[in-house]
Amino acid sequence: MDKNLNKAIQDKLELAIVKIATTSGPKGTGFFISFEGHVLTAWHCIEEVVRFGFSDLLVICNGQEIAAELDRDKSLPDEDIAILKVNCQVPLCLPLGLVNENCRGDDIVSIGYPAHELNASLGRYPGSISRLDGNKIEVAGAIQGKGQSGGLIYHYESKQVVGLVIELYQASIMRNVVLAARFDSLLYNWPELKQMMVITEIEIKNFKCFENFKVNGFKRINLIGGKNNVGKTAFLEACYINLNGDKQYYLNAILKIIRQRDNFFEANHATSLINFFKIAFFYHSTLSKQYSKNLIHTINSNLKKTDFIFERKLATTVIKYTVEGENDTVNIEINDFKETLKTDIAFFDTNNQINFVRPIGFADEIIIERYSSLQMDNKEDFLNKELNIFDENIVGFKIINNSPELNTTSNNYLSLSQFGNGVKHFINIIISIYASKNGCLLIDEIDNGIHYTQLDRLWEIILTTAKEVNCQVFVTTHSKECIESYCRVCKQLEEKDITYTVMTRLKSGRIRASVYDYELLENAMEQEHEVR
Repeated sequence: MDKNLNKAIQDKLELAIVKIATTSGPKGTGFFISFEGHVLTAWHCIEEVVRFGFSDLLVICNGQEIAAELDRDKSLPDEDIAILKVNCQVPLCLPLGLVNENCRGDDIVSIGYPAHELNASLGRYPGSISRLDGNKIEVAGAIQGKGQSGGLIYHYESKQVVGLVIELYQASIMRNVVLAARFDSLLYNWPELKQMMVITEIEIKNFKCFENFKVNGFKRINLIGGKNNVGKTAFLEACYINLNGDKQYYLNAILKIIRQRDNFFEANHATSLINFFKIAFFYHSTLSKQYSKNLIHTINSNLKKTDFIFERKLATTVIKYTVEGENDTVNIEINDFKETLKTDIAFFDTNNQINFVRPIGFADEIIIERYSSLQMDNKEDFLNKELNIFDENIVGFKIINNSPELNTTSNNYLSLSQFGNGVKHFINIIISIYASKNGCLLIDEIDNGIHYTQLDRLWEIILTTAKEVNCQVFVTTHSKECIESYCRVCKQLEEKDITYTVMTRLKSGRIRASVYDYELLENAMEQEHEVR
């Protein structure tokens, strides 16, 4: 592998790594696995403190000592896994992944602090996966010196942390080999952890306007800007399909994208399904671009690897897709497909923690479903208060006889359908944040129908509520006022876990993305640089 690329990856990983210590000294290594402040370390590093309670647990992050508490419910002492909880600004959390026999021989890097050395530098040791031994991974060449209990094992191929350093192999049998805990049990007992992970990078090939596109550096809140028809919505759709990269959801996610884009599918839209899929999932800036017979649509992120392909087979179209290394094939007949697309979109079963808000709005069934998530968090009064700030003539929101209704100052309940796009979009965004708890929300054209004077409050709601429910957010706009509002509110809230990405189309037709973190965006806005 490229040594410079490896070093860049390792530099980034170090942002999430912390020292585990007590008032009596250092105990080991740990690393952030959620933006809520969960730290993963080895149980034996903190066992003495837990057992005898003679000292306080500390996490040392960026030189600062932070009190930590043990989360006993999530920890797995029998597998040497401990979960700590701290209250601090999390610089980066790392996605956890699983390995299988196909990963044997794959390159990894182990990173951690040498045990019991407070001032020691992080050790970085490249190695490979030798074999899997029950709930442990045997890793060759990835530990040296005095050990690094609680350190991480990063798997380059999957771009995930796949192991937790727990012990040295018996030196009398094999030297320089470490055993690491696997995460199968942890993810099984704590399924929400899988959804706590965020997209930090994504690669899109042969999907809609993206021929070969890659971008990285995303954080919790991500605003996407660019000119009309540059691919902002297509980018959100690619994220949606990738995040639904499980066998039970993947095909429905693809169909849902088609259904949302084309609400009025008719027979004359395509003479064959293969042509329809070509139109739906592959268009290019140059009309001469040919749709290859075996064209594979690939959407890979740091969380999931997925691809799909459409093939013609007699009177049917075959969708072959691969999700996390598992293959599947589905045959679709055109008449069945037409009936499927006529089905109400609310009945397409996809991951309910991954949600999309489009400017066209929602059917009542979806509004009711997402509002129930807000109700479960007892946030009805919050929504009503924000609606009254948005429009002083609105008193509150209710579901009456399966109909979303707004109460006005005249004490009349009116159907939400009677109101303008702005208030509908405002409600849809807020209820969708709560529906995306421990997941991801994708918002297309956030400022659609919303007056620019309301944008600061909307951004404040998104930034604070998304953190509260542990939700990653991707938003698109082409409004300068929206970008300025975003930057202004982030600065007021001192929220730095954000990015702004500008998408541009090159003369060649390829699309490029430039990612601004908080500091770069702030500097660009202060110097009045054009960032749209």
